[in-house]
Amino acid sequence: MGAVGYKNLTVRGGKFMTPIGWEGVASKDNFFYSHSYCYWLEPSTHVGAFAEYTINDKLMLMGGWTAGHENGFANKFGDSAYIAGLTYALTPKSNLFYYVTQGDTNSGDYDRNEEFFPGFTDVDKSKYFIQSFVYEWKPTDRFTYVMQYNLRNDALHFNNGDPCERSSAYGINNHFLYQLTDKVGVGMRAEWLRDNGGFITDVPANYFELTYGVNWNPNRHWSVRPEIRFDWADSGKPFADYTKSSQMTGGVGLLYIF
Repeated sequence: MGAVGYKNLTVRGGKFMTPIGWEGVASKDNFFYSHSYCYWLEPSTHVGAFAEYTINDKLMLMGGWTAGHENGFANKFGDSAYIAGLTYALTPKSNLFYYVTQGDTNSGDYDRNEEFFPGFTDVDKSKYFIQSFVYEWKPTDRFTYVMQYNLRNDALHFNNGDPCERSSAYGINNHFLYQLTDKVGVGMRAEWLRDNGGFITDVPANYFELTYGVNWNPNRHWSVRPEIRFDWADSGKPFADYTKSSQMTGGVGLLYIF
């Protein structure tokens, strides 16, 4: 990615990590080993250009064009989307972030994905709308609270432009993070997401998860992140190869940062 700037305006272009959401694409940017459900409603990368304009010491606006998301510079399918957002310092200890992207994936590639879209052999376009609202509050040097709301709507369209299938999902996740010492932090994530089929699994349901984790950073290079996670759904059996309505998992992330 390249960037040029003049006074309060910065213009960036190239391939870049998405600004949408609160969790980062890079593992080192996140407290937890696993991702929230909301994370999977967001894009990961974009190719395009955007401008950032700082209004004052509290408000910054951002907007631009991208070749869709998870795409390369060739953009062989002609994807096109806009992306926009803002950051606002609500108080000295809290910030608001809002981002939105909307566009088309004109791939025609669904003809070769009968397994995922049975019967939709004449589909050549997917329209999507994604938005994310984040509130971040740091009342002390040790405690951080984050509330995030995400919404995503996707719609498949036939070659003649008529809609043929629509998927939507929306949810809220909360992070509670506390730094016990300079080397040890603890955290909890509590989340609800309504998936109408197609994003988490093909089982429409309300999904819930609770995740508890610890971060241990013995020095500036190493980070150890154990966690335990509980997931459940209020209908169907979407977990463990469609045999369970709930599950408990655990994991450990070991990072070396240089």
